[in-house]
Amino acid sequence: MQCSLRSMFFIIAILIFSISGNVQADDLGQNTQGGTIVHLQEISGSSMQIGDTIDGSIISAEPPVSVWWRLLDSDEIISTGALTNELTGETEIDGLLRWNFQITPTQSSYPCSCKIVVSAIDKYGSSESVTKLLFLEDGPSPMSPIVNLDDTNEDTWISGAIDLRGSTFSHLSSNIEIGVTITISSSPKCSTDPSTLFGNRNIISELDPNLIQNGLFELSNSIDDLQDGSYDAFVFSNDLGSIDFSYQCFSFMADNTIPSPEIIGPTNLDEGTGPVQFQCSSSFDANWENGIVSYFWSLKQTTEIGLVPINSFVSETPIPYVLETNSSGLYQLSLTVNDRAGNFATASSPIIVNNTPPVAKLSIGNEEYSDGETISLSKDSTILLDASKSTDTANDQPTLRYIWRVDNVPFFEGKNRELMWPDNNTNQFELTLEVIDNDHDSTIITVLIKDADSGPIIPLQFLLLFVSISFLTFAITRKTKNDASNYRIPKWPSETT
Repeated sequence: MQCSLRSMFFIIAILIFSISGNVQADDLGQNTQGGTIVHLQEISGSSMQIGDTIDGSIISAEPPVSVWWRLLDSDEIISTGALTNELTGETEIDGLLRWNFQITPTQSSYPCSCKIVVSAIDKYGSSESVTKLLFLEDGPSPMSPIVNLDDTNEDTWISGAIDLRGSTFSHLSSNIEIGVTITISSSPKCSTDPSTLFGNRNIISELDPNLIQNGLFELSNSIDDLQDGSYDAFVFSNDLGSIDFSYQCFSFMADNTIPSPEIIGPTNLDEGTGPVQFQCSSSFDANWENGIVSYFWSLKQTTEIGLVPINSFVSETPIPYVLETNSSGLYQLSLTVNDRAGNFATASSPIIVNNTPPVAKLSIGNEEYSDGETISLSKDSTILLDASKSTDTANDQPTLRYIWRVDNVPFFEGKNRELMWPDNNTNQFELTLEVIDNDHDSTIITVLIKDADSGPIIPLQFLLLFVSISFLTFAITRKTKNDASNYRIPKWPSETT
């Protein structure tokens, strides 16, 4: 509601200025917080004589807390003053208040290629400013051009290139050179004598004032060759071939080093083992402590159609990514880190979540049996089959398939079933349960069911063992008899014969 009200104030204020014919488009200021508008009637690039006044006004819903002005020659303040108690002519139109003011530069301010800056603060703490570029003439002597940057990037991190946006005017209407000199930051910042830097400037553009609309320009200066660190940038404006210049200086942090993302965590996992954390706290931005300002996690799954996004999130702190292992498959976890200067880098890690086969549970008549067991049941009984206690991981459990077989012949798919004795006059048969998950992994349980009324049935393996032992015993016994018959102890005749 408050934003809508402020927007309404802004629209009404524009209408007021349009009706009065006094508002310039570049005077409206930001007007995004408190609804305050600072207006100067002078047109940038115009000239003033000693004794001339600078007329302006303040428009706001409520009286401003403070209003003041500054007159600057390049970056040097040559005159300043307060306007808070000098606002006059208060009028009200549709709930907005308007106050007028006048500024008369002192004679000592002449001559000057100057910037006049008027600022206001409302009760919400929001400040609004408007800047005009003026030539304060004192005789026929030529004056240096004026330059003003809209956004000085003061104390911000920059990589690659500095974008320069602002306005410049020539007193002689000749072509203007825009040059830049970048030095390691001085102490205090921007305190280096600009006259010692002017001759070494990098001329990045030549501007024709007749072709520049309202003196506006947008230029870019490369800083790719700078090592990371703090620098002062002097932006010079001079008439072509002249050594008279105006300048503006600002400080910035050069950061041309790409940050290094690091993902720490396992790459081979088993399905259903619980959440696993992947850390990013070892990521770093060389030369700048805590230089990383954002961490972007992205998880994708490899499918037949390519990588499919699963999840992503961004944070300002190194929050770990938590991967749930409920679903098997091949994944790609990516981490993108951004530093203060807008540099970024991405690291990716393949992750395999191995499928966990299901656990088959076979129950007959509420009693659970294991693979290989023998069960005695009457042919006349109804066999109650149940596989509902079979388990798998959370994502596979709802889609498990249950295949039942008699003597390896499928006869039913489902968790529960009543089974009658097969009609083939057999006294036993094999019952098999196969539980299959959606990754086509399966577990099989096979039990032998025999007729409880047919007497004991000797398993085939025991029967074969018995026959083998019997045959071996027979062979040994016969061989012993044969050996005994072929070896007889001789008998000696008695002495009486």
